[in-house]
This record gives sequence, structure tokens and C-alpha cells, in this order.
Amino acid sequence: MTRTILKTADGEEKSVDELRQLIRTTCGIEPAKSLDQILYKRASAGRGFYKTTEGMFGLTELRKGVAIDGRAVVFSGRGLS
Repeated sequence: MTRTILKTADGEEKSVDELRQLIRTTCGIEPAKSLDQILYKRASAGRGFYKTTEGMFGLTELRKGVAIDGRAVVFSGRGLS
């Protein structure tokens, strides 16, 4: 569900509170109480999500970055294209 919400947000990073509200309004159901823990674990394990230093979450597949020497460089949680 969170993946779908972030995809429809055009790759824009969202806070946990924003994601909770979007899940309620878009899907019409109450999000998991442990949504923040779920996202944190998936982000730290590298399973499709990332977390910025500001506490925002995004999808790794939609993260934009500049490739320098084969590595992606990301500035303050948001990449440049």
C-alpha cells in the first residue's frame, strides 16, 4: 500500500504522518500502527525504501541520483537528475 502511495506521489518523499493520512484517504483503511517501524526496517535492510536525514521515506526505484564513477550521489536525501 505504501509503495502505491509513494508511486502516485511521483517519487516525492513523505513523512510517516503524511503516509498514514494518505493511506486513510486513498485506500479507506486504517494504516498499521507500526508503519514507522516497518518502513524503518525495510529502509535499513535496503528492501525498496530509503529514509532521509529529515525522517522522510521514499522508494529506492524512484530515487534520482547523479552517477559519478558508477556510484549514485545523493544530496540531502534528494537526488539530482
